[in-house]
Amino acid sequence: MRQISKAITLVLMTFLLLMFLKVNLGSCQTITLKMMEATTNNNSITLGNETDPIPREGIPFTVKIILEGSVTNLMSFQVGTTFNYEAINCTGAWIPSQDTDFIFYGKTFLQASDIQKGEVVIGAAIIDPSQAVTTNGGLLCMLNFTANKKGTYTIDFYDSDNTFFLNNMGFDIVKYEQIQKSTLTINVLSAKAPPVASFTWNPKNPKANETITFDASLSYDPDGQIVSYIWDFGDGSTNETEKSEITHVYTEKGVYNVNLTVVDNDNLTDSLVQIVMTGHPPIVMIELPNPPFKPGDEIMFNASLSYDPDGQIVSYIWDFGDGNNQTTTESTLNHTYEKRGLYKFALKLVDNDGLSNSTSLEVPIGNPPKANFTFNPTNPKTWETVTFDASGSQLGDVGAVIKSFVWYFGDMNIIETPEPPDSPLIDHVFSSEDLAGYNVTLTVYDVDGLYNSCSALIPVSAAAEQQQSGIGTETIILIAIVIAIIAIAIIVKLKSPKEEAIEI
Repeated sequence: MRQISKAITLVLMTFLLLMFLKVNLGSCQTITLKMMEATTNNNSITLGNETDPIPREGIPFTVKIILEGSVTNLMSFQVGTTFNYEAINCTGAWIPSQDTDFIFYGKTFLQASDIQKGEVVIGAAIIDPSQAVTTNGGLLCMLNFTANKKGTYTIDFYDSDNTFFLNNMGFDIVKYEQIQKSTLTINVLSAKAPPVASFTWNPKNPKANETITFDASLSYDPDGQIVSYIWDFGDGSTNETEKSEITHVYTEKGVYNVNLTVVDNDNLTDSLVQIVMTGHPPIVMIELPNPPFKPGDEIMFNASLSYDPDGQIVSYIWDFGDGNNQTTTESTLNHTYEKRGLYKFALKLVDNDGLSNSTSLEVPIGNPPKANFTFNPTNPKTWETVTFDASGSQLGDVGAVIKSFVWYFGDMNIIETPEPPDSPLIDHVFSSEDLAGYNVTLTVYDVDGLYNSCSALIPVSAAAEQQQSGIGTETIILIAIVIAIIAIAIIVKLKSPKEEAIEI
């Protein structure tokens, strides 16, 4: 992912170089990026103590990044940070909400996090350049961390591929070399603590007689190092090694409890058991009659097309999402929902080898609302305010209440407007020309969770003043590339050593 990000950034820099031939960079000034602990505003903090071990979940702390110095007409930024991921774990990276002193207050923005081992990138872009801000001190972004290992560590800003600021309609750039940087030092104290066991395996769904690689490299010791990995593969085979990676072959299909025990340099231990299934799990297929369904209707759930490639299905575990669960040997079952709503149904199948597979689907009980919207002007131009009106949407059932309107504008902006009390009216500005049309989608939700969507293509032409001001294809491409960097970054997430998912 880092290579992809660098490649896109290289393309961005190439376009910027072309723009530099036309744009005066005299407005760029030296600025400072400060990294501080959020509650104390210090750039050096101490966590933990000498009498207590580090908790298994780590010691949490929050970092904020402050921009100081003057940046004129700031339109977008990207900031990269790096840290020792074996000791410091990033659990979240975000841009604060608009009720803070965030420097993009009241503006439309995008946010993303490019999460890798020890690397976090976060950025934002103002879609409407007329809303660009001049700042002299302000909060850019926030990051959540946990400290997991005794010692002294730093969180740093890193290279020019991942830190930049764009400003002005001509897209002047504040160069990385012009940015002074202040990093954060973390001193983690701890009494003796046991290690923490963690492992993965590949392939995730192995067959019998296939070589499986078990990887325990995410195991760690808060105050030392792991000296031994003891494996019990659940089939009578065991192995003790100093290496974190090992291979194993199961000669028969089935379900195995794999137990890893790690031993640290203080002879303290920790164990983790995970289930590994080998062989072909059953294939789940479920059929329902066509909705709509009303409360009180008897619905047949039909899983008779499900099958096991190398054996037979021995049990069907039904979860209807309304608190009713049932295990049977039959492939069909009838069920009645008493109340209106959207229910998440799940079916789990177990075969004669103990292997299982599951599927889920949404079951709507009641008629969903009908989404509908109009917009004005009908032939908008770039940077022109377009008013969208969802008041033509209708309720599905008498007595139902609309909860919210969710708009996807086709330009990476998604906005939810609750109802009540907010109006079904919303304004939006398209930043670049698209004569083929932006695919705008409205989804209407009612209070019972039922929903419906509708879409329309909205062609947007270039504004005359945009052409006169010299903003043409090159600048539009630059905007697209900046947004693309942030968009590509959002698809990558890394789970921490404790399997905590990054929150965006």
